[in-house]
Amino acid sequence: MMPSINLSLMRFLNFPSNMKVLALLLGFLGFLDFAYLTFKHYSGILVPCGVAECETVLTSSYSTFFGIPVALFGAAYFLLFLVFLVAFIDTGKPLFFRMAFSLPVLALPISLWFLYVQAALLHAYCLYCLASDVFTGALVILLLLSFRRGAVEK
Repeated sequence: MMPSINLSLMRFLNFPSNMKVLALLLGFLGFLDFAYLTFKHYSGILVPCGVAECETVLTSSYSTFFGIPVALFGAAYFLLFLVFLVAFIDTGKPLFFRMAFSLPVLALPISLWFLYVQAALLHAYCLYCLASDVFTGALVILLLLSFRRGAVEK
């Protein structure tokens, strides 16, 4: 007999495919967002932003961590999420599901910190940064919905 966690996770494989596609799309968009910001950082080209103050945010002292652009960490986070999610969809192994969805849960407080930095410390907003916050928040919501719908063990 299979442990209940495996049975519950197998239900995720039968979960509406639009949920899996949405998770993949959010992960891909998040990766593209941060990969673009990383490219712009290393190329020295300013990011066009329109109505927001992306330049203020992206050139602040908060935009790097030990000399590495925060966007590079974000690109790695979303890429790792995609790798684990695809591995789970392909193999159905619960470990990959847990790894994939632990990342947005861990990233959410970091996203909230950077939202605080933009609002309270810099008084400037970056649309690209806000988009990544939305992607991470939406992934956490998808995880919560999967629990609610019985896709994973509570």
